[in-house]
Amino acid sequence: MKFILTLLCLLVYGNSQNPCLATDSKAYIEAGKRYIQFMINVGQAQDEESYLSEIPILFSENCQKIENGTILFKTSNGFQSQLKAARKAVGVWNISILDLLPCPIDQGCVILFSWTSDKIGPHLTMIILKFDSTMKIKEVNEVFNRFDAPLKESQL
Repeated sequence: MKFILTLLCLLVYGNSQNPCLATDSKAYIEAGKRYIQFMINVGQAQDEESYLSEIPILFSENCQKIENGTILFKTSNGFQSQLKAARKAVGVWNISILDLLPCPIDQGCVILFSWTSDKIGPHLTMIILKFDSTMKIKEVNEVFNRFDAPLKESQL
């Protein structure tokens, strides 16, 4: 799985050297985990107020979100309505990280995770996060699909 994510990182970022092998990867691992924890909080929240205050902390003002090839919004103001719509459609969700690959040279990371909800069942998502110089997320690019086989959480 690491090989596939490393290959994906090379294809996405296009460097001649592998940005995913740089030694300064801890900050990108932690930033990726913060994003996943935020999404776990959103998925378990009783109301919007419990997570809305985290949006300006995690995301740059000009953060763009792309979902399955479609641009959903180009500023962080779009998160509130997008997350509200997701919760309405999906309900409560649970997330398990399967893999997280930091790419510090290109200020990003790739995360593979599974998630499930009672309303729509299990899904598999691969996400590319890109960060600005202050480690705020400037782009969220995710691709997801329904997945029917059980997956195991990796040891990060």
